[in-house]
Formats: sequence, structure tokens, C-alpha cells
Amino acid sequence: MKGKRVSLGPANSGTQVVARRVLEAAGLDPDNDVTKQQLSINESVQAAKDGTIDAFFWVGGLPTAGITDLAVSRPDMKMMDTSEVLPTMQSTHGEQYVSLDVDLAATYKLSGLIKTVGIANVLLVPDSMDEQLAYDITKTLFEKKAELEKVHPEAKKLDPALGQQVAPVELHPGAARYYKEKA
Repeated sequence: MKGKRVSLGPANSGTQVVARRVLEAAGLDPDNDVTKQQLSINESVQAAKDGTIDAFFWVGGLPTAGITDLAVSRPDMKMMDTSEVLPTMQSTHGEQYVSLDVDLAATYKLSGLIKTVGIANVLLVPDSMDEQLAYDITKTLFEKKAELEKVHPEAKKLDPALGQQVAPVELHPGAARYYKEKA
């Protein structure tokens, strides 16, 4: 990717944090080794279609509508295997980075399987949030799982066991109470 035009995601976004860490783990300086842009997912997809960027990073649930659109309109597009940077990312930034295999055929109607770096989505709330409110939000997510699945397929992965794995932060006491009651 050295010397390429690359969107790292919007300024101050989680996508940009992960993109910078991936590039650094690959031995690249995100500020000097790529011509960086800070585009949203929709802007990145359009720029890829227009040929004004060579690559872009995206961190989000699968499938992502913009990526699906790009895969349909540009079946020649390729997703890069980033698994080789995982050990460096884990040793530098923590075990929250995990190996993720994406079935491209099932997800984007592209051929193959891609190995990439994954990171869980977490719902962060302030410590000052009312305990009952945090409990109710957590309970609602699991009780309304079937309805959420209709909105986005990633909701199928909502799992109370995984929901408790939030390192390096701590569970809010309200969420912890919900999980304890369900155990």
C-alpha cells in the first residue's frame, strides 16, 4: 500500500484508529507512506468507483451496504488479507483484536474467504448512567434480538456470553446485574 491513495475513514473515527494501527503493524507510517484521505464509507465507495482512491479501510458490521454496492458494481474489487498484522496489533494494542474469517461468497457474493483483523462492537455508556437504565438497555437488546435481526443480520450474533467480554473496559453495574441474573 506504500505510495497508494488510501481512505483511513472519517477523522476521529474508530475506523481511522484501526486503519492507522493496521498500517503501523504492517510497517507503514499512515502519515507519510500513503496519500491519506479521511472519507466516510459512502464517500470511500464512491471514490473507489471513480478511481480517485486505490484502497480504503472500513470497520463495521457485515454485510455493509456500501461494500455490497461496490462488490456488485465492481466485481473485480479485492479485499486484502490483513491477518499477518494481528500478532503485532495484539501485542501493541491488546487482545481485543481477533482473527476473523469472512466468507465473501455468503457476505458479498464475491469468491473466496478472507482472513482479517476483527474487533467486537461494544455499547459504551458513561459510568454515571443510572444502573437501572443500563440494565434495561442490556435486557432490551437481548429480548428484542429477533426484531433487531430483521434490521441487520449481525444481530444474530448477539450472545450474552460474548456480551460480557468487554476488555479493556469494565461492564457497567447495570449490565453486569443483567448478565448475573441470566447466568
